[in-house]
Amino acid sequence: MILLSSILCFCSSIYHIRINRGKIVSVGAIISLLWALVLLVGAFCPFDWYPVGEKCGTVILLGTLSLVAGLFTLKKIDKSRQLPVFSKHDSNKKSYRLLFALQIILVIALIPIMIKAFKILVDSHFSMSYLRGEYASGGENGSYMTTLERLFYIHYFIGPLLCVCIMYNSILFFKFKLWIKPLAYNVLLTLCYSLISAGRSTIFFAILSLFVSFILFMLKQGDKKEKKKALLFFGIILSLSIILLGIITIYRGSGTDSAFSYIFKTVITYFCGGTRVLNQTLEYSQLYGINIQTYGYSSISGFFSIVNTLNLYIFNILPNNFAASFRVQDYLIDNISIGTNSSMNAFPTMYYFFIRDGGIAFMCIITFVFGRLVTFVQNKSIVSSSLFLNFLYCLLFYTAIMTVCWWEPIRVEFWMILFWGWIISLLMKINGRQKKGIHYENSFN
Repeated sequence: MILLSSILCFCSSIYHIRINRGKIVSVGAIISLLWALVLLVGAFCPFDWYPVGEKCGTVILLGTLSLVAGLFTLKKIDKSRQLPVFSKHDSNKKSYRLLFALQIILVIALIPIMIKAFKILVDSHFSMSYLRGEYASGGENGSYMTTLERLFYIHYFIGPLLCVCIMYNSILFFKFKLWIKPLAYNVLLTLCYSLISAGRSTIFFAILSLFVSFILFMLKQGDKKEKKKALLFFGIILSLSIILLGIITIYRGSGTDSAFSYIFKTVITYFCGGTRVLNQTLEYSQLYGINIQTYGYSSISGFFSIVNTLNLYIFNILPNNFAASFRVQDYLIDNISIGTNSSMNAFPTMYYFFIRDGGIAFMCIITFVFGRLVTFVQNKSIVSSSLFLNFLYCLLFYTAIMTVCWWEPIRVEFWMILFWGWIISLLMKINGRQKKGIHYENSFN
C-alpha cells in the first residue's frame, strides 16, 4: 500500500512537471514529489522501524488519492496575466522601512531572554542539549521561562512576529533581485531566536521560507540570467544553513553514533517517520485518542486555544478551559516508539488530526480541499502584486511541506503568524500611502 501510494505521488509529480515544460516549480510537483520520496523510504522499513499495518496503509493510500486530486490541474501555470517582472531599483523599497524598524524592536525585546539563555549555556559549559531541555520544560516548573514569558516570547507575540518578518524578508530578498538587507535581517533574527531555544525549528523555518519564496520568484521571473543568479545565491545560503543545522544537531548530542550517521538518521526519522507514528496511533486508537471524534476541532485546535486563552485572561465569558475536553495535544506529549530501539516526536502526519475530527471520509474531504486551496492561492499569487497574497502563498506552501509529519493549524503560532502577517501588511499599506502617495502594493516588481 505504501509503495503504491509512493508511485501514485511520483506520477502526480511527473504530470505537473510535464505540463509546465519540465520545470519543478508548481506546488503540485513539489508536494507530490516530497510525499513520494517520504513514502518510498517508509516502504522499505529503514533502521529498525516497525512495518506499516494494513489499516495505516489503506489510510495513507486514500489520503494520497485525495491529496493528488486536490493538487491536480489541467492547465499549465498561466503567466500571461502576471505583472511586470522584478526591478532591482524600485522606489517602493522605502515602503518597507516600517518592517525593518519592527525587526529592530523584536531584537531589542529578545535581549533579556537571550541573556538568560546565554547564562544557562555558560553554566552548562555550552551544552546546547541542556539549554534545549530547559527551554522545553518551560512554565513555572522550569528554570528558564515563566508561563507568561512563554506566552509572550513563543506563542503570541515575539515568536510569531519574528516568523512573519522572516517570511516577508524572504519574499523581498527575491522580489528586489537579491536585496541583501532583508537577508541580513533574516540571519540576525534566526540566530537570535535559535539562541534562546537551542532549536533547529527556526533555522528550518527560515530555510523553507527562502525556498518557497525562491519558487515564487522562479514562477514570476522570466529572465534566465536572473534565475541562474537566484539559484546560485539560494544554493549558497542553503549550504550554509545545512552546516549550521548540522552543528546544532551534533552539539545537542549524537550518542554513540558518528556525527554524519546521527544527522542522517535524524533527518530521515523527522521527515519519514510520520507514517510509523500514524501507524502506532491507529493500532492503539484508545491510547492516542483516535476513537474520540472531535468534529472539526482537532484540525484547527490552535485557533481554539487562542480563543480559550482570550477567554481565560480577558473576556471570561465561556466556561474555563472549555477547549480542554478535546485534549488534542495531550495524546501526543511523549515520544512514540516506531521501532525496537527507535522513537520520535509525536508527528503523525496531517492524516491523524483529520481522522480524529471525522473519520476516514472526513480525512479525504479535508485533504482534497487543502490541496485545492494551495493550488488556488498559488495561481492567484503568480498574477498578483499583493505582498500579503504572496505571504499567504508562502505560508500555505510551508504548511503543505510540513504535512508529511505535522499539521501546522493545530499550533497557536500558525494562527498568530497569519494574524500578524495580515496586520503588518495593512500597516505597510498605510505607510506606503502616506509616503508620497505610493501604494506598497502597486507592483511586485
